[in-house]
Amino acid sequence: MLAAAGCTKQTPTPVPTEDPTKVEAFITELTTKNGCVIFGEATCDYCKKTKDFFKKEKVTYEYIGVDDQSTSPKGIDVYNALIRMTKQNTLPNIWINSTFIGGYDTIQTLAKNNQLDQLLYDAGCFLW
Repeated sequence: MLAAAGCTKQTPTPVPTEDPTKVEAFITELTTKNGCVIFGEATCDYCKKTKDFFKKEKVTYEYIGVDDQSTSPKGIDVYNALIRMTKQNTLPNIWINSTFIGGYDTIQTLAKNNQLDQLLYDAGCFLW
């Protein structure tokens, strides 16, 4: 099922396995250390579109798959923490310069309004 801002998570939602405050701290640290971060899911078309758009624009980014349960913290715990932190339950979940930006539609709107390049430049996300 697709939502206006992106894809809803397709995998079942198990019970959290990690302390939510530790997972939120992980997200905060990750988004602080990396100028651009995309949280997504392998089966999400909007996540793929976002990654393809960033590659085309020569944007460097860190990608975290919320469907990856082999990581620490587990992807599902990251997904649940993102919902608590951003109030957005769709993917992708995009952060630039430690700030939650939104999803694919938000990136496209910022690009259309000539606002995205400056955000990416300020975050040090361009390859050039």
